[in-house]
Amino acid sequence: MRALEFIAEKELEEWSNTDKGIRAELESKGYQFLGKGVDQTAYLEPGTGLVLKVFGTKGKSGFSADQKMFFTWHDYCINNKDNPLLPRFYGHDSFMWQNSRYLMIRTEPLNKTQGPIRRALDDLGWMARSWLQDKGHSVNGFVKSLKNNRQGDYAILARALGGPTGVLQMVITLDDLMKIGKANAYGWDMHGGNFMRRSDGTPIINDPWVIRR
Repeated sequence: MRALEFIAEKELEEWSNTDKGIRAELESKGYQFLGKGVDQTAYLEPGTGLVLKVFGTKGKSGFSADQKMFFTWHDYCINNKDNPLLPRFYGHDSFMWQNSRYLMIRTEPLNKTQGPIRRALDDLGWMARSWLQDKGHSVNGFVKSLKNNRQGDYAILARALGGPTGVLQMVITLDDLMKIGKANAYGWDMHGGNFMRRSDGTPIINDPWVIRR
């Protein structure tokens, strides 16, 4: 599976906006509209049960900063596909409609986290930025502090993540994403709403960054 880095800047003006016409066309073919993010729309694909994300550009300006940030996220997940804490992507393609070209990316469906695990993940996401980035703690130091000072959160996270090894992997992944975000001047956005879960209950990191306005 290729990463989206293959899309050259010279090709960007070929892509088109995701507009209401596309939504009507896809819904007529059985796609269920799930929601609209910044410069993308999401649908539940009939037959596969996968989530289809559709992207377009604004004329010759190319992909937006938010779209490029999502592509960075996509490429990170593809390059770390063995990490169970990241969403699974199932390839990308394009389609033509009314002489316009659209990019589409398929990903697995995820559910919202709720209850104590959501609160524990919300605390973890914001604490990670403070402890790992601002205060400069090591990953192991942060996990030790979490275990000693936030015992309730740690116990909830350990149960959801399969034990201490799972908690450590989560913190290592967050630390890695934080460094990538900092290198690209992305803001950190790991709150409870951006931790999702699979149908088996596994917590998943989702959309870790935000474009600073």
